[in-house]
Amino acid sequence: MVQTAVKLPVEYVAIIEAIAGSDERSQQVTPKRLAAMQPVWQMDRSQQREMALAMAVWLGQGADHGDNWGHWYKVQRCLLALLRRTLPFNEEDIVTLLAWAQTRAWFGGATHMLKIIENYLKDNPMTEAIQGQIQALLPEMEKSHRASSQRSHRAPLEGFGPD
Repeated sequence: MVQTAVKLPVEYVAIIEAIAGSDERSQQVTPKRLAAMQPVWQMDRSQQREMALAMAVWLGQGADHGDNWGHWYKVQRCLLALLRRTLPFNEEDIVTLLAWAQTRAWFGGATHMLKIIENYLKDNPMTEAIQGQIQALLPEMEKSHRASSQRSHRAPLEGFGPD
């Protein structure tokens, strides 16, 4: 079982570990078809929000989870698939996800944040906490080996900066 500093719900950890330990080759993981992800697709949006946060925490607390990069990669792919959905994230959730994206800017996690922030701002004001995390994310995106492909996502995020 994964050791974490934040106590994650046991049922979510079980799903995450099933995803990580699935038999599919990590490069061929298709989250929509992955058997271990099926319970997640059956959840309501609020539960999917909780699962996305649990995956981000699991990924963040375990770095690359030892030598088995493939396990980490499968969970990462499934998290990114969840983040494509419109989920009811609150300010604290967005701050958590932005902090996670800072550690994974090189992997494309940052690019998913634009949609999440835009959806949040439809009904909520920008906060200092979110703005601070965005400003911390931007340099990580620039350092990324994918920096050139992320420039199109960086510019809109810069628009959320201080005036």
